[in-house]
Amino acid sequence: MQIITGDETGLLKLIDLEKKDVIKKYGEQGKEFKVIQILTLQISDISFFLVLREQSLVLLDNELNEITQINIDSSPLKGFCDSNHDIYIIYGNRKINHIKYDQDQNIFLQQKTLNSNDFLPLNNCKDKYVTSAAISSDYSLLLITYFGAPPSIFNLKLKQLQWQSRNVKNDELDLQVKMHDYDGLFLDDYSVGVITTHKTLRIYNILQQKSQPIAEHSLKHSKTKVTLIRAYNQKYYMINERGEILIYQNDFKFERMIKGTFGAVRDVTFNKDYIYTVSIDRFLRVYHTENVRIPLAINLSQRLTAVNFYCSEYKEIEIEKQQEKIWTIQNGREAKARFAGMRRHTIKLSYLDKMFENHKLNKLKKEQQKLKQEQQSIEIKQEYDEVDYQSKFKTIENKKIKKQKQKQKILGLKKSKLLVNKPNRKIK
Repeated sequence: MQIITGDETGLLKLIDLEKKDVIKKYGEQGKEFKVIQILTLQISDISFFLVLREQSLVLLDNELNEITQINIDSSPLKGFCDSNHDIYIIYGNRKINHIKYDQDQNIFLQQKTLNSNDFLPLNNCKDKYVTSAAISSDYSLLLITYFGAPPSIFNLKLKQLQWQSRNVKNDELDLQVKMHDYDGLFLDDYSVGVITTHKTLRIYNILQQKSQPIAEHSLKHSKTKVTLIRAYNQKYYMINERGEILIYQNDFKFERMIKGTFGAVRDVTFNKDYIYTVSIDRFLRVYHTENVRIPLAINLSQRLTAVNFYCSEYKEIEIEKQQEKIWTIQNGREAKARFAGMRRHTIKLSYLDKMFENHKLNKLKKEQQKLKQEQQSIEIKQEYDEVDYQSKFKTIENKKIKKQKQKQKILGLKKSKLLVNKPNRKIK
Protein backbone atom coordinates (compact mmCIF):
# COMPACT_ATOMS: atom_id res chain seq x y z
CA MET A 1 0.00 0.00 0.00
CA GLN A 2 1.20 3.51 -0.83
CA ILE A 3 0.32 6.84 0.77
CA ILE A 4 1.07 10.48 0.01
CA THR A 5 1.99 13.16 2.56
CA GLY A 6 2.63 16.91 2.45
CA ASP A 7 4.69 19.05 4.83
CA GLU A 8 5.29 22.66 5.80
CA THR A 9 8.20 23.09 3.38
CA GLY A 10 6.03 22.30 0.34
CA LEU A 11 7.31 18.79 -0.42
CA LEU A 12 4.97 15.96 -1.42
CA LYS A 13 6.24 12.45 -0.71
CA LEU A 14 4.92 9.18 -2.06
CA ILE A 15 5.65 6.43 0.49
CA ASP A 16 5.54 2.66 0.16
CA LEU A 17 4.40 1.30 3.52
CA GLU A 18 5.83 -2.15 2.87
CA LYS A 19 9.32 -0.86 2.10
CA LYS A 20 8.94 2.02 4.61
CA ASP A 21 10.69 4.30 2.15
CA VAL A 22 9.96 7.38 0.03
CA ILE A 23 9.49 6.42 -3.63
CA LYS A 24 9.02 9.83 -5.23
CA LYS A 25 8.98 13.53 -4.30
CA TYR A 26 7.35 16.63 -5.77
CA GLY A 27 7.54 20.34 -4.99
CA GLU A 28 9.90 23.06 -3.92
CA GLN A 29 10.75 24.20 -0.44
CA GLY A 30 9.37 27.57 0.59
CA LYS A 31 6.68 29.25 2.67
CA GLU A 32 4.51 29.96 -0.36
CA PHE A 33 4.49 26.22 -1.22
CA LYS A 34 3.28 24.99 2.17
CA VAL A 35 0.85 22.06 1.71
CA ILE A 36 -2.52 22.69 3.36
CA GLN A 37 -4.56 19.73 2.13
CA ILE A 38 -4.45 16.81 -0.33
CA LEU A 39 -7.74 16.01 -2.10
CA THR A 40 -8.66 13.45 -4.74
CA LEU A 41 -10.29 14.37 -8.06
CA GLN A 42 -11.79 11.56 -10.18
CA ILE A 43 -11.78 12.00 -13.94
CA SER A 44 -13.28 9.13 -15.96
CA ASP A 45 -12.77 6.59 -13.12
CA ILE A 46 -9.15 7.61 -12.58
CA SER A 47 -8.03 9.29 -9.38
CA PHE A 48 -5.85 12.40 -9.43
CA PHE A 49 -4.34 14.42 -6.61
CA LEU A 50 -5.61 17.93 -5.98
CA VAL A 51 -3.07 19.70 -3.76
CA LEU A 52 -4.08 22.87 -1.92
CA ARG A 53 -0.99 24.93 -1.16
CA GLU A 54 -0.34 28.31 0.41
CA GLN A 55 -0.64 30.31 -2.84
CA SER A 56 -1.62 27.79 -5.52
CA LEU A 57 -3.89 24.86 -6.38
CA VAL A 58 -2.10 22.04 -8.23
CA LEU A 59 -3.47 18.99 -10.05
CA LEU A 60 -1.15 15.95 -10.17
CA ASP A 61 -1.45 12.49 -11.63
CA ASN A 62 -0.74 9.22 -9.82
CA GLU A 63 3.01 9.53 -10.48
CA LEU A 64 3.14 13.09 -9.05
CA ASN A 65 3.50 14.72 -12.45
CA GLU A 66 2.01 18.20 -12.68
CA ILE A 67 -0.99 18.58 -15.01
CA THR A 68 -2.13 22.13 -14.29
CA GLN A 69 -2.25 24.74 -11.54
CA ILE A 70 -3.86 28.05 -10.66
CA ASN A 71 -2.78 30.85 -8.35
CA ILE A 72 -5.01 31.56 -5.34
CA ASP A 73 -4.98 34.00 -2.44
CA SER A 74 -2.58 33.31 0.41
CA SER A 75 -3.44 31.51 3.68
CA PRO A 76 -6.29 29.17 2.62
CA LEU A 77 -7.89 27.24 5.47
CA LYS A 78 -9.53 24.24 3.81
CA GLY A 79 -10.80 22.92 0.49
CA PHE A 80 -13.54 20.60 -0.79
CA CYS A 81 -14.14 18.94 -4.16
CA ASP A 82 -17.34 17.25 -5.37
CA SER A 83 -18.00 14.79 -8.20
CA ASN A 84 -18.86 17.60 -10.65
CA HIS A 85 -15.31 19.02 -10.36
CA ASP A 86 -16.53 21.98 -8.30
CA ILE A 87 -13.80 23.09 -5.90
CA TYR A 88 -14.55 25.28 -2.88
CA ILE A 89 -11.76 26.98 -0.94
CA ILE A 90 -12.44 28.53 2.47
CA TYR A 91 -10.21 31.24 3.93
CA GLY A 92 -9.74 32.43 7.48
CA ASN A 93 -11.06 35.91 6.61
CA ARG A 94 -14.61 34.54 5.97
CA LYS A 95 -14.24 34.25 2.19
CA ILE A 96 -15.34 31.34 -0.03
CA ASN A 97 -13.90 30.88 -3.53
CA HIS A 98 -15.36 28.62 -6.21
CA ILE A 99 -13.09 27.10 -8.89
CA LYS A 100 -14.33 24.90 -11.73
CA TYR A 101 -12.09 22.35 -13.44
CA ASP A 102 -12.54 21.90 -17.18
CA GLN A 103 -11.93 18.26 -18.06
CA ASP A 104 -11.67 18.81 -21.83
CA GLN A 105 -9.08 21.59 -21.71
CA ASN A 106 -7.31 20.33 -18.51
CA ILE A 107 -7.36 23.79 -16.93
CA PHE A 108 -8.89 25.48 -13.91
CA LEU A 109 -11.46 28.14 -14.74
CA GLN A 110 -11.29 31.54 -13.11
CA GLN A 111 -12.21 31.54 -9.42
CA LYS A 112 -15.27 33.38 -8.11
CA THR A 113 -16.25 34.51 -4.62
CA LEU A 114 -19.52 33.07 -3.30
CA ASN A 115 -20.04 35.50 -0.42
CA SER A 116 -23.41 37.24 -0.62
CA ASN A 117 -24.77 40.16 1.36
CA ASP A 118 -26.52 37.73 3.71
CA PHE A 119 -23.23 36.06 4.58
CA LEU A 120 -21.30 39.22 5.45
CA PRO A 121 -22.47 40.15 8.97
CA LEU A 122 -18.96 39.61 10.34
CA ASN A 123 -16.85 41.70 7.95
CA ASN A 124 -16.86 44.72 10.24
CA CYS A 125 -15.48 42.67 13.14
CA LYS A 126 -11.70 42.47 13.23
CA ASP A 127 -11.33 39.74 15.88
CA LYS A 128 -13.70 37.20 14.28
CA TYR A 129 -12.22 34.64 11.91
CA VAL A 130 -12.99 31.15 10.58
CA THR A 131 -11.52 28.21 12.53
CA SER A 132 -12.87 25.21 10.58
CA ALA A 133 -15.23 24.13 7.82
CA ALA A 134 -17.17 20.93 7.04
CA ILE A 135 -19.34 20.02 4.08
CA SER A 136 -22.48 17.88 3.92
CA SER A 137 -22.70 14.54 2.13
CA ASP A 138 -24.44 16.06 -0.91
CA TYR A 139 -21.92 18.96 -1.13
CA SER A 140 -24.67 21.57 -0.84
CA LEU A 141 -24.27 22.86 2.74
CA LEU A 142 -21.11 24.24 4.32
CA LEU A 143 -20.75 24.36 8.12
CA ILE A 144 -18.35 27.06 9.30
CA THR A 145 -17.13 27.66 12.86
CA TYR A 146 -15.63 30.93 14.08
CA PHE A 147 -13.59 32.51 16.79
CA GLY A 148 -15.81 35.11 18.40
CA ALA A 149 -19.07 34.20 16.60
CA PRO A 150 -21.61 31.35 16.66
CA PRO A 151 -21.39 28.58 14.00
CA SER A 152 -23.34 29.03 10.78
CA ILE A 153 -24.30 27.09 7.63
CA PHE A 154 -23.88 28.47 4.11
CA ASN A 155 -25.86 27.10 1.16
CA LEU A 156 -23.45 26.69 -1.75
CA LYS A 157 -26.17 26.31 -4.37
CA LEU A 158 -28.34 29.24 -3.28
CA LYS A 159 -25.26 31.26 -2.24
CA GLN A 160 -26.80 32.55 0.95
CA LEU A 161 -26.72 32.03 4.70
CA GLN A 162 -29.15 29.26 5.62
CA TRP A 163 -28.72 28.75 9.38
CA GLN A 164 -26.94 30.36 12.32
CA SER A 165 -26.99 29.36 15.99
CA ARG A 166 -27.67 31.61 18.91
CA ASN A 167 -25.07 32.53 21.51
CA VAL A 168 -25.11 30.15 24.45
CA LYS A 169 -25.48 31.70 27.91
CA ASN A 170 -22.26 32.35 29.83
CA ASP A 171 -20.14 32.15 26.68
CA GLU A 172 -19.26 35.83 26.66
CA LEU A 173 -20.63 37.14 29.96
CA ASP A 174 -19.92 35.20 33.14
CA LEU A 175 -16.93 33.22 31.86
CA GLN A 176 -15.51 36.27 30.06
CA VAL A 177 -14.33 33.99 27.25
CA LYS A 178 -15.23 34.70 23.62
CA MET A 179 -16.93 31.94 21.70
CA HIS A 180 -14.26 29.75 20.13
CA ASP A 181 -15.30 26.63 18.20
CA TYR A 182 -12.42 24.46 17.02
CA ASP A 183 -14.08 22.00 14.65
CA GLY A 184 -17.47 20.70 13.54
CA LEU A 185 -19.16 18.13 11.33
CA PHE A 186 -22.57 17.06 10.02
CA LEU A 187 -23.96 14.27 12.21
CA ASP A 188 -26.92 13.71 9.85
CA ASP A 189 -29.23 15.70 7.57
CA TYR A 190 -30.84 17.51 10.50
CA SER A 191 -28.10 18.11 13.08
CA VAL A 192 -24.49 19.24 13.40
CA GLY A 193 -21.87 18.83 16.14
CA VAL A 194 -19.40 21.52 17.19
CA ILE A 195 -16.39 21.26 19.56
CA THR A 196 -15.95 24.29 21.81
CA THR A 197 -13.10 25.69 23.86
CA HIS A 198 -14.83 24.46 27.04
CA LYS A 199 -14.05 20.81 26.07
CA THR A 200 -17.67 20.09 25.18
CA LEU A 201 -19.44 18.83 22.06
CA ARG A 202 -22.57 20.85 21.30
CA ILE A 203 -25.27 19.43 19.04
CA TYR A 204 -27.53 21.83 17.11
CA ASN A 205 -30.70 21.28 15.12
CA ILE A 206 -30.44 22.76 11.63
CA LEU A 207 -34.22 23.03 11.16
CA GLN A 208 -34.52 25.56 13.99
CA GLN A 209 -33.30 29.03 13.09
CA LYS A 210 -30.93 30.62 15.63
CA SER A 211 -31.28 27.62 17.89
CA GLN A 212 -29.37 26.90 21.06
CA PRO A 213 -27.77 23.45 21.52
CA ILE A 214 -30.12 20.49 21.81
CA ALA A 215 -27.56 18.53 23.84
CA GLU A 216 -24.04 18.90 25.22
CA HIS A 217 -21.54 16.09 25.77
CA SER A 218 -18.54 16.64 28.02
CA LEU A 219 -15.13 15.59 26.70
CA LYS A 220 -13.69 15.24 30.19
CA HIS A 221 -11.53 12.25 29.22
CA SER A 222 -9.27 14.67 27.33
CA LYS A 223 -6.97 16.70 29.58
CA THR A 224 -6.36 19.27 26.83
CA LYS A 225 -8.47 20.96 24.17
CA VAL A 226 -9.91 18.81 21.38
CA THR A 227 -9.07 20.31 17.98
CA LEU A 228 -10.23 17.70 15.42
CA ILE A 229 -13.31 15.50 15.10
CA ARG A 230 -13.87 12.85 12.43
CA ALA A 231 -16.63 10.27 11.86
CA TYR A 232 -15.83 6.77 10.58
CA ASN A 233 -17.68 3.43 10.82
CA GLN A 234 -20.39 4.80 13.14
CA LYS A 235 -17.77 6.06 15.60
CA TYR A 236 -16.35 9.49 16.35
CA TYR A 237 -12.61 10.08 16.59
CA MET A 238 -11.50 13.21 18.45
CA ILE A 239 -7.89 14.38 18.61
CA ASN A 240 -6.59 16.81 21.22
CA GLU A 241 -3.56 19.09 21.32
CA ARG A 242 -1.34 16.29 22.67
CA GLY A 243 -2.08 14.06 19.69
CA GLU A 244 -4.19 11.59 21.70
CA ILE A 245 -7.04 9.94 19.78
CA LEU A 246 -10.27 9.60 21.77
CA ILE A 247 -12.77 7.11 20.36
CA TYR A 248 -16.47 7.63 21.10
CA GLN A 249 -19.38 5.41 20.14
CA ASN A 250 -22.35 6.49 18.06
CA ASP A 251 -24.19 7.74 21.19
CA PHE A 252 -21.05 9.67 22.31
CA LYS A 253 -20.10 7.20 25.05
CA PHE A 254 -16.35 7.09 25.65
CA GLU A 255 -14.79 3.85 24.42
CA ARG A 256 -11.00 4.15 24.63
CA MET A 257 -7.99 6.37 24.03
CA ILE A 258 -5.02 5.81 21.71
CA LYS A 259 -1.68 7.42 22.60
CA GLY A 260 1.59 7.55 20.76
CA THR A 261 2.07 10.94 19.09
CA PHE A 262 4.44 13.55 20.45
CA GLY A 263 2.84 16.83 19.37
CA ALA A 264 -0.27 17.98 17.55
CA VAL A 265 -1.81 15.89 14.77
CA ARG A 266 -2.39 17.91 11.59
CA ASP A 267 -4.38 15.47 9.45
CA VAL A 268 -6.11 12.09 9.76
CA THR A 269 -7.41 9.55 7.27
CA PHE A 270 -8.98 6.08 7.62
CA ASN A 271 -8.87 2.79 5.74
CA LYS A 272 -10.75 -0.27 7.00
CA ASP A 273 -9.45 -0.96 10.54
CA TYR A 274 -6.52 1.45 10.38
CA ILE A 275 -5.98 5.11 11.24
CA TYR A 276 -3.25 7.11 9.46
CA THR A 277 -2.02 10.31 11.13
CA VAL A 278 0.62 12.94 10.37
CA SER A 279 1.90 15.32 13.04
CA ILE A 280 4.43 18.03 13.75
CA ASP A 281 6.84 15.49 15.25
CA ARG A 282 7.65 14.46 11.61
CA PHE A 283 6.15 10.96 11.93
CA LEU A 284 3.60 9.18 9.77
CA ARG A 285 1.88 6.71 12.10
CA VAL A 286 -0.52 3.84 11.52
CA TYR A 287 -2.91 2.77 14.31
CA HIS A 288 -5.37 -0.08 14.65
CA THR A 289 -8.86 0.80 15.86
CA GLU A 290 -9.11 -2.21 18.21
CA ASN A 291 -5.48 -2.69 19.25
CA VAL A 292 -3.19 -0.71 21.54
CA ARG A 293 -0.10 -1.27 19.44
CA ILE A 294 1.34 1.05 16.80
CA PRO A 295 1.94 -1.20 13.78
CA LEU A 296 4.03 1.33 11.85
CA ALA A 297 5.79 4.68 12.34
CA ILE A 298 7.98 6.39 9.71
CA ASN A 299 10.10 9.50 10.23
CA LEU A 300 9.82 11.83 7.18
CA SER A 301 12.21 14.58 8.37
CA GLN A 302 9.71 17.50 8.00
CA ARG A 303 6.69 18.70 9.92
CA LEU A 304 3.77 16.98 8.21
CA THR A 305 0.51 18.78 7.49
CA ALA A 306 -1.55 16.57 5.10
CA VAL A 307 -2.07 12.88 4.24
CA ASN A 308 -4.04 10.90 1.66
CA PHE A 309 -4.04 7.50 -0.05
CA TYR A 310 -2.28 6.82 -3.32
CA CYS A 311 -5.48 6.05 -5.26
CA SER A 312 -8.60 3.95 -4.74
CA GLU A 313 -7.89 1.56 -7.63
CA TYR A 314 -4.44 0.65 -6.28
CA LYS A 315 -5.83 0.02 -2.80
CA GLU A 316 -8.48 -2.43 -4.00
CA ILE A 317 -6.02 -4.40 -6.17
CA GLU A 318 -3.46 -4.64 -3.37
CA ILE A 319 -5.97 -5.71 -0.74
CA GLU A 320 -7.28 -8.47 -3.00
CA LYS A 321 -3.80 -9.81 -3.81
CA GLN A 322 -1.87 -9.33 -0.60
CA GLN A 323 -4.73 -9.06 1.92
CA GLU A 324 -3.16 -5.91 3.34
CA LYS A 325 0.16 -6.65 4.98
CA ILE A 326 0.49 -5.20 8.44
CA TRP A 327 3.17 -4.68 11.05
CA THR A 328 3.24 -5.78 14.65
CA ILE A 329 5.79 -5.45 17.41
CA GLN A 330 8.01 -8.47 17.94
CA ASN A 331 7.04 -10.81 20.82
CA GLY A 332 3.82 -8.87 21.38
CA ARG A 333 5.51 -5.89 23.05
CA GLU A 334 3.62 -2.63 22.94
CA ALA A 335 5.18 0.20 20.96
CA LYS A 336 5.86 3.33 22.96
CA ALA A 337 6.07 6.18 20.47
CA ARG A 338 5.57 9.20 22.68
CA PHE A 339 8.96 10.66 21.83
CA ALA A 340 10.36 11.34 18.41
CA GLY A 341 13.29 9.30 17.18
CA MET A 342 12.50 6.07 19.05
CA ARG A 343 13.61 2.94 17.22
CA ARG A 344 11.18 0.08 16.77
CA HIS A 345 11.95 -3.50 15.78
CA THR A 346 9.10 -4.72 13.61
CA ILE A 347 8.30 -7.91 11.78
CA LYS A 348 5.85 -8.50 8.94
CA LEU A 349 2.87 -10.85 9.08
CA SER A 350 1.18 -11.83 5.86
CA TYR A 351 -2.39 -12.12 7.07
CA LEU A 352 -4.55 -10.06 9.37
CA ASP A 353 -6.23 -13.13 10.90
CA LYS A 354 -2.94 -14.47 12.24
CA MET A 355 -2.37 -11.39 14.30
CA PHE A 356 -5.77 -11.54 15.94
CA GLU A 357 -5.51 -15.31 16.54
CA ASN A 358 -2.16 -14.87 18.25
CA HIS A 359 -3.54 -11.94 20.20
CA LYS A 360 -6.52 -14.00 21.40
CA LEU A 361 -4.30 -16.98 22.26
CA ASN A 362 -1.97 -14.75 24.28
CA LYS A 363 -4.96 -13.35 26.14
CA LEU A 364 -6.27 -16.84 26.95
CA LYS A 365 -2.82 -17.99 28.10
CA LYS A 366 -2.47 -14.97 30.37
CA GLU A 367 -5.92 -15.57 31.86
CA GLN A 368 -5.14 -19.26 32.46
CA GLN A 369 -1.83 -18.37 34.11
CA LYS A 370 -3.60 -15.87 36.35
CA LEU A 371 -6.18 -18.49 37.36
CA LYS A 372 -3.44 -21.03 38.14
CA GLN A 373 -1.52 -18.51 40.21
CA GLU A 374 -4.66 -17.59 42.13
CA GLN A 375 -5.47 -21.25 42.81
CA GLN A 376 -1.93 -21.95 43.96
CA SER A 377 -1.97 -18.94 46.24
CA ILE A 378 -5.31 -20.04 47.71
CA GLU A 379 -4.01 -23.57 48.36
CA ILE A 380 -0.83 -22.24 49.96
CA LYS A 381 -2.87 -19.96 52.18
CA GLN A 382 -5.12 -22.84 53.23
CA GLU A 383 -2.14 -25.05 54.08
CA TYR A 384 -0.48 -22.25 55.95
CA ASP A 385 -3.67 -21.50 57.83
CA GLU A 386 -4.14 -25.16 58.79
CA VAL A 387 -0.54 -25.55 59.99
CA ASP A 388 -0.71 -22.27 61.79
CA TYR A 389 -4.04 -23.19 63.38
CA GLN A 390 -2.72 -26.60 64.50
CA SER A 391 0.40 -25.10 66.00
CA LYS A 392 -1.65 -22.43 67.75
CA PHE A 393 -4.09 -25.08 69.04
CA LYS A 394 -1.24 -27.19 70.35
CA THR A 395 0.38 -24.26 72.11
CA ILE A 396 -2.96 -23.32 73.69
CA GLU A 397 -3.49 -26.91 74.91
CA ASN A 398 0.02 -27.07 76.28
CA LYS A 399 -0.53 -23.81 78.12
CA LYS A 400 -3.78 -25.11 79.58
CA ILE A 401 -2.12 -28.36 80.72
CA LYS A 402 0.73 -26.42 82.27
CA LYS A 403 -1.71 -24.18 84.11
CA GLN A 404 -3.65 -27.21 85.42
CA LYS A 405 -0.47 -28.89 86.61
CA GLN A 406 0.62 -25.71 88.34
CA LYS A 407 -2.77 -25.46 90.03
CA GLN A 408 -2.59 -29.10 91.16
CA LYS A 409 0.86 -28.54 92.54
CA ILE A 410 -0.30 -25.46 94.40
CA LEU A 411 -3.34 -27.27 95.81
CA GLY A 412 -1.21 -30.25 96.86
CA LEU A 413 1.22 -27.97 98.65
CA LYS A 414 -1.60 -26.19 100.42
CA LYS A 415 -3.16 -29.45 101.55
CA SER A 416 0.13 -30.77 102.84
CA LYS A 417 0.73 -27.56 104.79
CA LEU A 418 -2.72 -27.73 106.28
CA LEU A 419 -2.19 -31.30 107.37
CA VAL A 420 1.17 -30.50 108.91
CA ASN A 421 -0.02 -27.41 110.75
CA LYS A 422 -3.28 -28.95 111.87
CA PRO A 423 -3.86 -28.11 115.58
CA ASN A 424 -4.38 -30.98 118.10
CA ARG A 425 -7.64 -30.21 119.79
CA LYS A 426 -8.52 -32.50 122.68
CA ILE A 427 -11.98 -32.57 124.06
CA LYS A 428 -12.04 -32.13 127.75
